[in-house]
Amino acid sequence: MQLWAREERFRQARTSVLFTALAAEAYVNEFLSASDLSKARLKKLDGLPTVKKYTDATAEAFGEPLFWEGDEVTPKLTNLFELRHQLVHPKPGFGSPGMLAPSDLEMDEQFAMPALAGYLVYVGGAAEVLVRRAYGYDHIDIPGSMLWRGRKALFEYADRQAVLPAPHGPDERTLWQLVGERMDELPKLGIPELSVNRLIEAKRARRAADRQVGSQ
Repeated sequence: MQLWAREERFRQARTSVLFTALAAEAYVNEFLSASDLSKARLKKLDGLPTVKKYTDATAEAFGEPLFWEGDEVTPKLTNLFELRHQLVHPKPGFGSPGMLAPSDLEMDEQFAMPALAGYLVYVGGAAEVLVRRAYGYDHIDIPGSMLWRGRKALFEYADRQAVLPAPHGPDERTLWQLVGERMDELPKLGIPELSVNRLIEAKRARRAADRQVGSQ
């Protein structure tokens, strides 16, 4: 049963890496599509590697850097897409051990639960940055926001699940239940003193002032 569980964990881990990479690429592409860049310029930027889209293309579209080498997000994105490339373009010798083969420590480390949680969390954090700057600070991407704001629950879950649970142990609550509970502990967006709400009000005030100037 332990060997079967190891195989299943690798299968699910590979799926997690591939779909997290797809989400990361979709978020940055949507951000660029929502910008004022010309179609010709967008076509050229589309040829960049995804991490370069985050560091260089978003800076061009927004007018200032949103991501850069050495920040919280970019190293995680770099590792994520290196691993995704290995999965999509595998070389001989890369892959999970066979059912009866001994564990591969290097492979275990690449697909460890804390590493996978980090990819999910920081792609969610990137979505928080991109969506609000593309559409305004009053817009929230629900999956990205939950992953980023509930990151403590995700990391704790990953640490607990780093080893196989004891046979016949109690069922673990779903990850989204744990994240939802963590979200409930956070300050609500309706509180005026939160920085995000101050940004929203400042943006509304600027729009109102622009409308007033335009009408004069």
